[in-house]
Amino acid sequence: MEGAFLATNDRMFSLARNGQRTQVQLSDIERLWVRGRSTGRGAVIGAAVGVIAGIILAQRATRICGWEQGEEEGDRRCSLGEQAAVFGKIAVVVGPVVGAVGAVVGAGIGFSIPTWRLRFP
Repeated sequence: MEGAFLATNDRMFSLARNGQRTQVQLSDIERLWVRGRSTGRGAVIGAAVGVIAGIILAQRATRICGWEQGEEEGDRRCSLGEQAAVFGKIAVVVGPVVGAVGAVVGAGIGFSIPTWRLRFP
């Protein structure tokens, strides 16, 4: 039986089903499931993917300062330490921003996914 919760007392549990009030004795209930959404889980997954993507973008952006594989020592535009500093500055901004965007997108996707949680027994 599925319906919207209305009320409960010591013996009865009331649901709204198809516009009608339905009462069930508490002793007759074997399991009680509650429907929800995966919004929180989607936000966490989206944020994680976004932060990783932001860090990868920051790493790619540091190539502007850095060097390409196979270049000689004298061809480098900046030292490894300078490249690490540039990466750190970019990653501190880009990682959280892309992570926040990922969290919003993930929450939106998660909202469309219903979940069921067992509440009793």
